[in-house]
Formats: sequence, structure tokens, C-alpha cells
Amino acid sequence: MKLLSQIMIFIFLLTAITSCEHEDNSCSACGIENPTENLPWLKATIMLYNATDYQSLTKIELYEYDAKQLILFTWKLNGPEDLPTGAIYNCNGEVLYNCGGNQPFDSCNYVISNSKYIGYIWTK
Repeated sequence: MKLLSQIMIFIFLLTAITSCEHEDNSCSACGIENPTENLPWLKATIMLYNATDYQSLTKIELYEYDAKQLILFTWKLNGPEDLPTGAIYNCNGEVLYNCGGNQPFDSCNYVISNSKYIGYIWTK
């Protein structure tokens, strides 16, 4: 029983240390510490999304899929529908998948459901 308790404490501490969920956005993503400030394309994309009137950026999350880190942007449209949507970017800032909308197959759902969640990078 004591060994089980020690293992559970170790797992909890390991998760807390390696998790990306810091309110000051100081986690590492794509090999960069504090990516919201130090990853130029990510910082510019956040500023771009927050500068528009028709959409509101709500969160940015980090996932791992096929041994590569992916960054999921989620935003909502500011309109009567108020629909959540998003996009998945690679570490170079290229859009890999657009999420939501009127698509016959939403690749985002497939990719995210088969990915390991690392944590959030930014949240409103």
C-alpha cells in the first residue's frame, strides 16, 4: 500500500512538473520556452486573432501527434451563431487543418482524438 501511495505521488508530481498549464504561459512548445512571447509566428497570430471584431480567440492548446507537436487554436465567431471553430498549426506556423465549419469530414476531431494532450499555451 505504501509503494502504491509513493507511485501515485510520483506520477502526480511528474504530471505537475511536465504539464504545460501555467497561467503565465511559461511552458515550452516546439522547443521554445514561453512561446507566446518567444515564438514570433505564434505571438503575431495571437495579436491578429485578437485584433478582429468578428472572432474571439478563446484558447491555444498543445498536443502531440505522430511524435510532432501541434498547436490548436480555438476561437468563436462573434455573431448570431456564435460558433466555435479553430485550426491546427505545426511548429512552423503552417495551418495543417481547419476545424469546424461545413466540412464533410472534420480532420481536427480525428487528429485531436488520436493525440496526446500536453496542456494549454494561452487562454483568455
